[in-house]
Amino acid sequence: VLGSKGLEIDFLPVENEVTSTEGHSVTLNCTYTTSSPGPLLYWYRHFSNQAPTFMLFEGAKSMSGYGKIADKRYKSTTSDTSTELVIQQLTLSDTGFYYCAVDTVIQSSTAWCCSKEINLKGANTINNLESEDTDMPFRQTPPHVLLLNTVQNNMKHQE
Repeated sequence: VLGSKGLEIDFLPVENEVTSTEGHSVTLNCTYTTSSPGPLLYWYRHFSNQAPTFMLFEGAKSMSGYGKIADKRYKSTTSDTSTELVIQQLTLSDTGFYYCAVDTVIQSSTAWCCSKEINLKGANTINNLESEDTDMPFRQTPPHVLLLNTVQNNMKHQE
């Protein structure tokens, strides 16, 4: 994928399915290559019929040390070739599609990647989630979908 200013950005396939339990943590990965000397790596959550919601960004390469996280349950690490999103204390409201994006900052070039479907299951199973790709600007790669099944933790409900 070429960004809007000609810098090369490629995304590599990610895993398709993750299973976790309500109250536990989950890790989502996005692997990329870019010719940019200072990319910023973003994570967004997308609910059906809504605009994507910013979760966090972290800098890599020459932009290491820059970042912003919207919720203390989210953690992120980046390297020159990948970004990782950790969501702690999973709840059923974490259901949605998750997107990784790389912004090449210096040249103002953005490419989108890797939609990740998170389907959390508890007392009420949530089905039929669909991607609304029209809300994601400059998406040039087909989505990589990650399904997260979160199962209700029965231990905390027993008395």
